Amino acid sequence: MVAVTGGNLSQALRAGFIAMATAAAFNFVGNVTGHQPDFGTPEYAANVAGHAAVGCVSAAASGGKCGAGALSAAVGAAGAPLIRDSGLGLIGGTAASAALGGLGSVAAGGKFADGAVTAAFGYLFNSLGGDSKSKPEPSGQQEAYCAPCVTVGAQLAVDAFAVGVGLYNALYGPEATYHGNDLRSQRPTYVYEIYGPDVREGGSLNVLKYGITSAGNPQDRYTENYYKQYGLLLPLEWYPTRQAARYQEYGLCMSFVQVNGRVPTLSGKC
Repeated sequence: MVAVTGGNLSQALRAGFIAMATAAAFNFVGNVTGHQPDFGTPEYAANVAGHAAVGCVSAAASGGKCGAGALSAAVGAAGAPLIRDSGLGLIGGTAASAALGGLGSVAAGGKFADGAVTAAFGYLFNSLGGDSKSKPEPSGQQEAYCAPCVTVGAQLAVDAFAVGVGLYNALYGPEATYHGNDLRSQRPTYVYEIYGPDVREGGSLNVLKYGITSAGNPQDRYTENYYKQYGLLLPLEWYPTRQAARYQEYGLCMSFVQVNGRVPTLSGKC
């Protein structure tokens, strides 16, 4: 069963249904044009154009840019024959197509992740749909109605729905989105110090506090009145994650304690 671990139920289900519809549309384009047709053929041009149309609609339905979705899907489809013949296999081919789609999306002003997902869907479900081992050939009375084919198609739709909800959880669930103050946050973070007159030191300049902030401008961490009352903020060093910055902040504070026998004036603890 597909579980929704973050965001809200309606958004996750919407992502799942969009993914299911997108996979079905990509598979339809493949059925009409031939899954991953060879370069230079009329089917190849139609396949690329069809993928571009599906990518546009899918991106727009997801709140993204039509142009970025179209280009990411088109680039992925355009490179599909080369990827198919490279011997990368299904997983490697899907990853390569995702990379192409991501670059295409960025080129059109969209997000790399969105384009990568769109192109990966196009490659993955066309590959599965075009695999003769997974889709039996209809014959005789089966030409009008192929039950095994319907079963395979339904399974692809269910898989696409699961992938869509899974992607939503990965992008927006609690494992991926943390509050800025959470040490698991991947936001770049500054270590800073507040320094100014310290009444314990007879008014001499002293470090009053060590801290960390993910604000783009560390000076925005406190108000102007705060600085007038306590002192100045001096950014010390930038770190790629909040956890790394916290380690440095703790080290500086403990060094202060060893030298002065106490924590900085404005710090409750290290």
